[in-house]
Amino acid sequence: MNKENFYTLIDIGSSKLRFSVFDSNLNEKFSKTENINNNIDFFYKFDAINNIVKKAEKKISLHIKDVILIFDTADILTVDISLNKNPDRKFKVNKIYESIILELNQIINSNYNNYYHAHTIINKCVIDEKIFDDVPKNNEISKNIKIDFKIILFPGKNISIIKEKFIKYNLNVVNIFCTSYLKSLSYSKKLGFNKVCFLEIGWERTSLISLENDKLKFIKSIPVGGNHITKDISNIFKIDLDQAEKIKKSFNETE
Repeated sequence: MNKENFYTLIDIGSSKLRFSVFDSNLNEKFSKTENINNNIDFFYKFDAINNIVKKAEKKISLHIKDVILIFDTADILTVDISLNKNPDRKFKVNKIYESIILELNQIINSNYNNYYHAHTIINKCVIDEKIFDDVPKNNEISKNIKIDFKIILFPGKNISIIKEKFIKYNLNVVNIFCTSYLKSLSYSKKLGFNKVCFLEIGWERTSLISLENDKLKFIKSIPVGGNHITKDISNIFKIDLDQAEKIKKSFNETE
């Protein structure tokens, strides 16, 4: 990402901002987590980001330019695409795979040009009637290859605005990933279950993620979260938001 091969990750949540810098061997060189006000607009959080960047640059004696952004949105779109090839002679899988990925990107660019392509997930690969969880690139194909993809997309307009905001702070966003998917995948690997679902209730968003054998089967977010429950309690009982938040949290307590 820069000549020193440092990687900078920014995880923007509703209540926390996580910032980490790793070297090329993935050794952590700097890490900082800050609490941020749930009620402030997303774009006001860039002041906090800018402050952390300055601290990181001072700590590692390096100008930070490129960043990897991890965040969530209620406007996630998932698309299932299956592509197959029938070669007329034997080919290495890696050669056919390159052409399939090219075709996949062309389909996404043609049909979803208003979206940002965040993740390409391979759910199944079938080669000459043999099923694989991933693509065995060193194998050979005799008759047919079919790959099932699940694509995670973010609204392109929102991403463009976010990137422009980062540019104003002299930061270049090189990649953007979905927090809910990455966290659920990590938890799934640690739990070791074949099938697992995660329900994540955030401040302004709720997500349901389903995985099977560490493969994404379903992800859906809605713009309703814990803050909406707090506001409803506040409105019904005619109390301020702080009191309503305490009542909401008390639901998790035993008698």
